[in-house]
Amino acid sequence: MNGHSYKYLLFFFFLLFFYNNKTCSTCSNLFQGGHWLDRVLEEIKMIETKYGTGPGAFGRAEPNAAKEVFNMDVLYACVKEAVRMYPPLMFLMRQVCNKPLNVCGYDIPIGSRVWVSTAVAQRLPEVFSNPDTYDPGRWLQEGDNGFDIRKFF
Repeated sequence: MNGHSYKYLLFFFFLLFFYNNKTCSTCSNLFQGGHWLDRVLEEIKMIETKYGTGPGAFGRAEPNAAKEVFNMDVLYACVKEAVRMYPPLMFLMRQVCNKPLNVCGYDIPIGSRVWVSTAVAQRLPEVFSNPDTYDPGRWLQEGDNGFDIRKFF
């Protein structure tokens, strides 16, 4: 299978199983991003060889290879970065329930509704270096952008 076949396989994989606006942004970024697409394709080839019967194992829906989709770190980072840049929900609304809340010097009483913009929060330069740049490496702890998102939870 040549490189173009893998690109089309990857594209159709996204469309068939995960079609939504995140799929479109992930595919768009992958096809424009160059080396990230190459890394995803290498990851696919490695899994097909290690857990399947070789190139095309995903296309043949071989069960051992298909199970490994959930262990594809580079693919996961690419999708996660697309979701960070283009969140499915632009705003989240919550109600303050247990006790009054103080945010940046503003007192918010119990029962108040608070809106949070995920679209803004995920592009804050103090949290994400180069926030407007598609960089899945930030989720793989690579380079200057690398960090463990779990430290924020």
